[in-house]
Amino acid sequence: MNYSNSTHHRGDSNLVKLQIRRSRFLRMAPLIIWALAVFLPMLVGSRLYFASLQQQQQEIAAQTRQLLMTRLQQFMARLKPDQIARSFFTMYEYQARYAEYILQRSAPESFANMPIVRALPDFGKNIDRELASFSSYLTREYKITPDFLLALDENETRCGMLLRKRLRVASQTATALRGELAQMAKNLNLTTTYSSDLPAELKHYRDFPAFNQILGISHYFNTRFWRIDGRFSGKLNQQIYLVTMRYPTKEGPGNSLLAGFAADSIPQMHLLKRISTELSDDQLTVRTGYSSGEDFPVFIENTGKLAVINKLPEVFTNSYAGSAADSGKKLVVSVSHDAGFSFRQLKRKVDTVNLLLLIAGSLSLLFAAGISLDRLKLTAKLTQIIAASFISCMLFPLTAVFWLGLLQNRTSSETDVQQTMQMISQKIGELDQSFLLLSYR
Repeated sequence: MNYSNSTHHRGDSNLVKLQIRRSRFLRMAPLIIWALAVFLPMLVGSRLYFASLQQQQQEIAAQTRQLLMTRLQQFMARLKPDQIARSFFTMYEYQARYAEYILQRSAPESFANMPIVRALPDFGKNIDRELASFSSYLTREYKITPDFLLALDENETRCGMLLRKRLRVASQTATALRGELAQMAKNLNLTTTYSSDLPAELKHYRDFPAFNQILGISHYFNTRFWRIDGRFSGKLNQQIYLVTMRYPTKEGPGNSLLAGFAADSIPQMHLLKRISTELSDDQLTVRTGYSSGEDFPVFIENTGKLAVINKLPEVFTNSYAGSAADSGKKLVVSVSHDAGFSFRQLKRKVDTVNLLLLIAGSLSLLFAAGISLDRLKLTAKLTQIIAASFISCMLFPLTAVFWLGLLQNRTSSETDVQQTMQMISQKIGELDQSFLLLSYR
């Protein structure tokens, strides 16, 4: 403190006037305390927090890329020829329901009431008309026309067959095939009497030369019920698939239907739309189109949307043989994600923190400036000033704990997201392995 004395003489009396002024340090003490207790913690903590939010934005972009690649991997796996055939009719479900039906693990109606089972031809009626009706049903419901349908019964007169034009043969060969149908039915009925150790001649359609000759296959089809089996057809120069559809009969005599279709019988446009619809959700959009690019896969970002584009297998180019071939563009699949919502959410969080910091900093600065300029009359003793300084020094580590708490909260949520993405990647890997195992079988 600064002290100054002045003496005034009034008559015989000597008066001493003591004038007390605050030093510059005391006037600046509120601002110094504000800088230490408020401004410095806000500055350091907010910079750390905003840097963490910026890192979170980068991690959101990285996680989005990983999610897009995972969904693209799912899409490409669904386009493998064997997986297309097995999933097109949802044969996995039919095979599982039939196994439960045989083992009596479920009610018989659960298998008998499945759509394709209910639509099977009625052997009690004109079998040729029934086969034509069933072919129309598959075309209407599944957009696919079978290349052949063979109705099997141990009574040769009840057997029937329907062949598409490209598989039709001479009448002599057709007669030989019709003669094999009854024996095929007997072999299939025999397989139901074995619980294990099935004889080799019953595992495949081996002893039926006319059947194998018409299809142009060198490796025999498997006789498992309700399971799609694929072989290469030299006659059609492509993969051909067979499904042995067993009627709801447990053991002994029963009827079966052999349904066969080539790879090009599956409608590719319908297939692509179906897979795209199944793999699209609230977060990701899957669609097909054209692209003039050369390097695939490639990531593209436009107006907040991130997309990965990849070229489809050559087998699907026939679906877009018109304008795509003329323009030189390639058939591609695009998996896109609108990351704008996540970034807008992050921006709102940043704006909220900035607003709170501005309000808290402004109010505290006005309060400190008011005390410093004597706008607020506060009489503070030396001990009170020391106590305020001590508390302000304590606030710095306390505010650091506050900012660290915010960072820890964000880190924990980030860890949950990373664990979820790792789990998704692991599930996709397991799915690919199961696809490979099923193909080997």
